[in-house]
Amino acid sequence: MYLVLMLQTRLVKQAETGPSHMLLSATIVITGIFAVQWLLVLYGPRSQRPRRWVIWTHLTTQTALALLPLAVFGTDWYPVVGGFLAGSMLLLLRPPLSWFMVAGVAAGEGLLRYYQGWSAVDVSFCVMATVNVGISMYAITRLSGFVRELHATRAQFAAAAAARERLEAAGSLRAVLGAALTRIEEVSRRARDRLPVDAPAARDDMDEVARTARRAATDVRSIVGALQGPSRRRERPGRVTQSRLAWTIMVILTAGFAWQQVIYVYAGTDGSWRATAGAVAVTAAISALVLRHSSTVLRRRRPRGSAWTLSAQILLVFVPYAVFGPDWATMACLATGSVLLVSRGRWAWILFSLTIVAWCVPALWTSHGTLFYLYTSAISVQIGVVVYALYRLPMLAREVDVARERLARMAALHERLRISRDVHDLLGLGLSTITVKAELARRLVTADPSRAAAEIGELADLAERSRAEARAVAEDDRALSLRDEAVSARAALAAAGADVHVDLPDGADLPPSSPVDGVLAAVLRESVTNVLRHAHPEHCAVTVAVDDGAVRLTVHNDGVIPPSFTGSDPGTGKGLSNLTARTGALGGSLSAGTDGKGGFTLVAEVPLAAGPGTREVPRHMTDSPLPFRA
Repeated sequence: MYLVLMLQTRLVKQAETGPSHMLLSATIVITGIFAVQWLLVLYGPRSQRPRRWVIWTHLTTQTALALLPLAVFGTDWYPVVGGFLAGSMLLLLRPPLSWFMVAGVAAGEGLLRYYQGWSAVDVSFCVMATVNVGISMYAITRLSGFVRELHATRAQFAAAAAARERLEAAGSLRAVLGAALTRIEEVSRRARDRLPVDAPAARDDMDEVARTARRAATDVRSIVGALQGPSRRRERPGRVTQSRLAWTIMVILTAGFAWQQVIYVYAGTDGSWRATAGAVAVTAAISALVLRHSSTVLRRRRPRGSAWTLSAQILLVFVPYAVFGPDWATMACLATGSVLLVSRGRWAWILFSLTIVAWCVPALWTSHGTLFYLYTSAISVQIGVVVYALYRLPMLAREVDVARERLARMAALHERLRISRDVHDLLGLGLSTITVKAELARRLVTADPSRAAAEIGELADLAERSRAEARAVAEDDRALSLRDEAVSARAALAAAGADVHVDLPDGADLPPSSPVDGVLAAVLRESVTNVLRHAHPEHCAVTVAVDDGAVRLTVHNDGVIPPSFTGSDPGTGKGLSNLTARTGALGGSLSAGTDGKGGFTLVAEVPLAAGPGTREVPRHMTDSPLPFRA
């Protein structure tokens, strides 16, 4: 929109100042120049930097387009291409080289016009036009590119937040469980070596292993509780760099237009110092109001008394026109910009249109020419759009940045919940099994030394495997297998003294490494953990059946300890809610409860193929609904 408006003002000004026989050729050249500028617009909002040959080709082409028309059209060529060249240098070159090059372009434009015989007023206008156009192009393109860059990096930003949560969780697990599991492994190996020669010492070692495993289980529950609570990390505030850039550009543009206005009045009144002093005072007041409006709005506040200050600015723009005439036309640009800044919603554009129309009214009874007022109105719309863009783009960047923060917090929260669920589901069984085996080995030290030695040997392997599982949980690199979990369940329940019956289907009926297989493996692991914690089972049955396109896992045990002795009911913990979420994600269901006769039954049913409205769970144990893998 800015380029289209600038093309319009450029053509109108050429028609007003240039000879009519050059109008067609100048129109073709101007249109070609704007076509080249579109290439930079297409490149500018991208996050990646153009290649070096693209940069120098573009700058060389724009330099030629800025110089060649001067040789063809001479003094009839209206300046604007130098501003495009300055804006391209700001976008494509790195500071401070870019700013030195812009100063060189502005100075070169002024010197060329001076040697062509332009007056000092016209030369100063040419220099300020070059600077204003270049900075406007740079600001709008850079800010829009920044907004697009924020949009493009939302997923990466959220993934980084999730990765940070994994690193913190890995550190917590290493600090809490690493020493405990290492101690369990060392004491177990020491007990196995002591058993043939010092049975009481081996029994004491088993007591220490059981105590350490219980403390580790308590620590795991505390980690789960901490992960399911709110994060202590404070929200990072929104970016303010782009608002500062917009404010800086606003200051430069306002100062440039104020300078042009004073020069116009000075030239139009034949150097009258009284008129010039009045113009300086009024332009200073208008500039102060403009900067007050823009600075307040960029801080996301509504200016106090905005109706009065806006009315004062409009009066200061329109009333001096009766004294200075067309020489005061430049200040209408700043009035349209302030209207868009201060007003809200539909009224902003209504007042904006009324301001433009009001500026055209004097054309009905004055003789300055239709093209003059058409150009003034067009430039007022153009600068109004620039001012609005300098306000809206930083606000949009702030909104996108806040959305990125919110998405990152959501990703971090889902990652914390995922880790807490996996810590609860994966590590709970290992620590419970270690506790049961340590107590069993302690009882067998004197009754059956050979079996006690076997149980103690398994303890060291269990501790090592639990340590590996703790690393896998934090790294999100744990894929469960139902058959492997069935083997572990049989060993853990047998160590607790239960008669275990396991019935699994063939691999063709339930493919391994599938989402259904992983979810049912997690259900089985949590079920066995609950059996070890809340029961003294004598019989336990694990049955998996495939029927009518669904897989049903049933775990039944007896010997449930009444809640009055344990202080908690086996069906009210967090583990079953985790499993309900896992099965529900695949369109399945889970039910569990006691039968009133000391038995407990858990049934999980999951369709083999995810049905309509269900979401497939990734093979690795993460249920984040975000559209990417963290």
